[in-house]
Amino acid sequence: MGCGKPYPRHVRMLPVDHIRPITATKSSLFRANARGGMGEEVDGTFYTDDTRLFCRFVLSHITYGLSARVRFQRNRYKCCANKTRLQQKTQEPPNREILTCSIPSLMVSVIDTHAELPREWPVGDYDVQLFINGRLIQTVAFQIVPSPYG
Repeated sequence: MGCGKPYPRHVRMLPVDHIRPITATKSSLFRANARGGMGEEVDGTFYTDDTRLFCRFVLSHITYGLSARVRFQRNRYKCCANKTRLQQKTQEPPNREILTCSIPSLMVSVIDTHAELPREWPVGDYDVQLFINGRLIQTVAFQIVPSPYG
């Protein structure tokens, strides 16, 4: 997993005593290219045979001494409005964490991450979450569908 790869761009840095909330101004998902690097941007749908899944978060600004964490997780049950009463009352199992990466000191404005499995991805609903100093900043939902090629 590649976390915290700096992106060469001028970004205003603020000292610790002048912190304003960091936001993710943009988040994007990408399919791997032929070399295994970040390739074409996708609209939130990957195929089971996509080996690597990439996500990029663009932050509003950076500050000194903050830490970041990125988590890929599979959503066990997608919440929907047409659940029966019994389904609404029962406790649903927690989401399954696939991969987590920590960035000890945040000194970047763009965070590029990727996740891969040693086998095909299971069909289902997933998301990537970005945490700054333990606070959830952004969630990007995506789904894995059967490959149309095989």
